[in-house]
Amino acid sequence: MKDPYSVLDVSRNASKEDIKKAYKKLAMKYHPDKGGDEIKFKEITNAYNELTSDKPTMQNNMPFGFDNADIFSHMFGGGYRDMGSGFFNMGGGNRRQQEAKNKVKTVKKNITITMFEAFNGTTKTVNITSTDPCTDCVTVCPECNGSCVKIVHTKQQIGPACIIQTQHVPCTSCVNGKRKQTRSSCSKCNLTGTINTDKNIVINIEPGSQSNKVYTFSNILPNTILNFIISIEKMSNYTIENNNLIYIHKISFVDSIFGCEFDIDHPCGKRVYVDTKSEDKIIIDKQPMIFRGKGMTKNNNLQIYFQIQYPNKLNRDVSKQALNDARDTLKHFFT
Repeated sequence: MKDPYSVLDVSRNASKEDIKKAYKKLAMKYHPDKGGDEIKFKEITNAYNELTSDKPTMQNNMPFGFDNADIFSHMFGGGYRDMGSGFFNMGGGNRRQQEAKNKVKTVKKNITITMFEAFNGTTKTVNITSTDPCTDCVTVCPECNGSCVKIVHTKQQIGPACIIQTQHVPCTSCVNGKRKQTRSSCSKCNLTGTINTDKNIVINIEPGSQSNKVYTFSNILPNTILNFIISIEKMSNYTIENNNLIYIHKISFVDSIFGCEFDIDHPCGKRVYVDTKSEDKIIIDKQPMIFRGKGMTKNNNLQIYFQIQYPNKLNRDVSKQALNDARDTLKHFFT
């Protein structure tokens, strides 16, 4: 047998920690799953066992609380190939079972509310139909934990190394992951194995909620995340931009000059009075009147934009002289 110190390329006074580091480095290099040499891998494993175990045994020949399976599980992510033709995974099959069992799906549903509800806040109750296993006649198969596949482990001792071979075999104790039916009838599910249950979800929508706000529930249906997406139904002439209210109002050309008074419905449920006569300037397009604190929240504003309706033609029933007189009169109003 080769000198174990030479195999691991360490000095004869090397500490256990140095030996462990040298072994790990070589094992990473020669591990079969990494494209290494199987013979060399067994050689360095034997050398490591000889230097670190005073009395190697068939069951436990790794120091520091690790056995053969543990150290490779830590080093190579839980699995490696055996020295023959089989493949084993240190817990990989169980991990795949758990991942399949815990696979979570996301369900999206839209909730439409009015601007009044968005401004003041509201409560919505949504009905969801949950499909659940019938607890009277169907249970998850205990043999495969619902995966339909059983994992069989066999151990093989090669020198000081313990090789564990894993086989995935079909589970014969279940149907689609459920324990085989032993009853001839079921009053709850009629032997379908599932029961549809109606569940009511109460969603508290706070004041000032905007479109596309998402309310998430993860504890209503098993392995399901429910996302309720808010959509706001706009009032006539309104749009919402970051909780600022934009209102479009049509006025005549004459009212744009001399001013006008009107009121509009506000999402709060009240009406807002608007007086353009108090302005010292002519109303023109794209210059809004701003009402601070009148948006969807007290921190946002209401902006009223005017669409001026210009006349298309003159009234031919009015004399040119009267029009000229009106024009001369209007000149005194403008600076």
